[in-house]
Amino acid sequence: MSRRSKTMQLVGVRDSRLTERPVQKPDQEQAQKSRLVASAGPVPDGTNIVILRGKLSRAPEHRALSSGSVLLTADITVRPVDAQADTVPVVWFDPPERALRFDEGDDVVAVGRVRRRFFRSGGATLSRTEVVVSSIVSARAPTRLRAAIAAALEPITPLE
Repeated sequence: MSRRSKTMQLVGVRDSRLTERPVQKPDQEQAQKSRLVASAGPVPDGTNIVILRGKLSRAPEHRALSSGSVLLTADITVRPVDAQADTVPVVWFDPPERALRFDEGDDVVAVGRVRRRFFRSGGATLSRTEVVVSSIVSARAPTRLRAAIAAALEPITPLE
């Protein structure tokens, strides 16, 4: 390759063939993200959307509540590049049957909202901040992943 050739990255395609696309420089990626945010329009008041991608740091726990609902609790560890890892507690009310298959170490994407709840314990008022998820999908399931993110962004996506 000559000095003037462009760097290319191999990208998978649905039918297992590989194709090439130019590798974007970090400043190009940031500019592209800025354009996407700018084109999204104003964010409505009351918007509370969380999208987490990470690994389950412990096996999810299921328990039945006195109301008859089922509650899944888990911790997702998010490791940004060149930054400290964060472990985020998540809860999922009445999860579907497929949620029982998740295990410690699974790479997942959780979509939901942040909530701070208060409760009494041992005579004191305590609080806990957690993400109440509407869905958790495997990061390896692109169709479910796109659907979950699209459903979360639907309330703030401008109509064309």
